[in-house]
Amino acid sequence: RRKNPNPMVRPDGTNGPIGFGFLRLNPTDTVIKMLTVAGRAVDSILKEASKGTEDDPSYQVGSIKGEQNVFSELIQAFGDRYPERKLAHYLPDCRYPSGKWYMAGAKCQRGGARSTMVIQNNWICGNDKKIERAKEWGHWFLSDDENQCIRTDLKIARQSVETGVKPKPEELVEDAKVADLSEE
Repeated sequence: RRKNPNPMVRPDGTNGPIGFGFLRLNPTDTVIKMLTVAGRAVDSILKEASKGTEDDPSYQVGSIKGEQNVFSELIQAFGDRYPERKLAHYLPDCRYPSGKWYMAGAKCQRGGARSTMVIQNNWICGNDKKIERAKEWGHWFLSDDENQCIRTDLKIARQSVETGVKPKPEELVEDAKVADLSEE
């Protein structure tokens, strides 16, 4: 069995902080130490921010540094200090795009070995909005009660990924075949 030389695999190449939604970490001593340091730093930041009031700008959650930023800075500092040690492997943006894919006007090159594998449904706030967006693009496969997997024609989902164009509502007609996921 071949050992992965990179303790961390993440999407989004070099675009911004490391997101925790789609990240694989090997529990090496280095990664565990970095997560511990990041956790302590975020705890300290949140403790300090919680001392503020609603009128104080430091009270606003959006104005403080979160765990993704702290962890990303640690990874960057590690890379700067030990350039010979490759800590992270970045997945190609076009094969594993973030939710920005849904918003971008220009989509990635399609087809062949470089085709999209997974689109993260992030960069949007709220589960209801995520579900709505996935449905609009033909990327949602659960019934409204979430107990059945609707086996829609994958052609529509694949086509929307390849073209970067939302299917027309009439193209999103649900297939009658379903698999019951409820517990019996």
